[in-house]
Amino acid sequence: MELRVRLNLLLSLILFLALSIGAVYSLGNARRAVVEELRASSELASTLIQNLLGGTGSPVEPGLLYGMLEQLEINTETRHLNITVASSAPLPVNIERREKRGPRGIPGWFFSLVRPDPASLTRTVEFDGATILIAADPTDEISEAWRETRVTVSVMFAVFVGANVVVFLFLGRALTPLQELSRALTGIERGDYASRLKAVGVPELDAISERFNLMAEVLEQSHADNAVLAQRSLATQEVERRHLAHELHDELGQSITAIKALAVSIIERSRSTDQAVAASAATITDISGDIYARVREMMTRLHPVILDELGLLPAVELMVDDWNTRHRDCFCSLQAKCDLPPLEKDARIAVYRIVQEALTNIAKHAHASKASIALEVKSGPGGEACIVVDVADNGMGFDPCRERRGLGLVGMQERVNAMNGRLEIDTAPGQGVRITASAPLEPISHAVTIDG
Repeated sequence: MELRVRLNLLLSLILFLALSIGAVYSLGNARRAVVEELRASSELASTLIQNLLGGTGSPVEPGLLYGMLEQLEINTETRHLNITVASSAPLPVNIERREKRGPRGIPGWFFSLVRPDPASLTRTVEFDGATILIAADPTDEISEAWRETRVTVSVMFAVFVGANVVVFLFLGRALTPLQELSRALTGIERGDYASRLKAVGVPELDAISERFNLMAEVLEQSHADNAVLAQRSLATQEVERRHLAHELHDELGQSITAIKALAVSIIERSRSTDQAVAASAATITDISGDIYARVREMMTRLHPVILDELGLLPAVELMVDDWNTRHRDCFCSLQAKCDLPPLEKDARIAVYRIVQEALTNIAKHAHASKASIALEVKSGPGGEACIVVDVADNGMGFDPCRERRGLGLVGMQERVNAMNGRLEIDTAPGQGVRITASAPLEPISHAVTIDG
């Protein structure tokens, strides 16, 4: 979970607790206000009745008293009261107890929480054998409390939502430098050493940005130096291979040819005199021919002369034919157009070595039954023409996150770097391996950073 979301959830929880406390406090205030209002109304009515009964100094006419009670009950100032008279004798005036009104538009839970105890709000007055009951009716007061509480809680909820939105936006802006740092580190991991961070005005973050930029600059320079060294090493390696191939051809090849010629001469001279000598000489001839064939194979692997004489495509075709001859259990197909443009010498040998190393890896590790090679020219990201080499197999594959790259893949990467290109490896356990290398048709002499 992102840091921004985690912080926002934490602040949302704090605000929700504050909202809950505010809601509980509002309910408590509403209940207290209802109780105080109803208690004041019932006590006022009780006091008025007692003053009416005892303040005249003479008996009060019952009919007049009951009429006054009826007027007191329906008076707007005492609308929260139900006044009834309980008596065993018939009353001069019929005062019926009003039916209790239920909550109108008030949620049941709110009515239950705010409604006071009816017994605590009931007053009695004894008069002439009758009992006057003054009971508070909380319906209207609870309705007013609900309207006020609803407005308060709605405002608090709006503040809660607004605060969450503001905090989320603020965190997004405040954490932007950390997101930029994460993206820059990801770029460094992928080989983009040109990533730099800008100052944001926060001393701590600016210090981190400064150190990151210094690290990226050092890594970029080190990578450039290593790329130049790798390019020089590859060039030196190819020179040494070419020199060794020439030495094998000139020295060892001539010696083997001389041995074979001498053996043939011995066969001719001893065929009629000594059959054993002739047979031994024939054996020497066969062994010399086998050694010469192996030497030619070594020379081809060290430096394919056909690559310089006929070009890239014939050299790759010869490599594929030789592969299919020596690997009967894994057939390799080649797809390439005959109109491939000519490449510079270093680019030709680099593409040839990439294909050669890929086939070597298939033979050693893939356990595949089918392999394919494709050579074509495509448009690059900037519209430039690029040579694209695609080598795939249906072998066992591997997990690129767990398996370390071997020397073969490292060598491919270095050759692609030297051509200012891009190397992609698409693989998974049990799904084979696909290696795609692309490079401009006009390679640059110095190495540059690529995605790997």
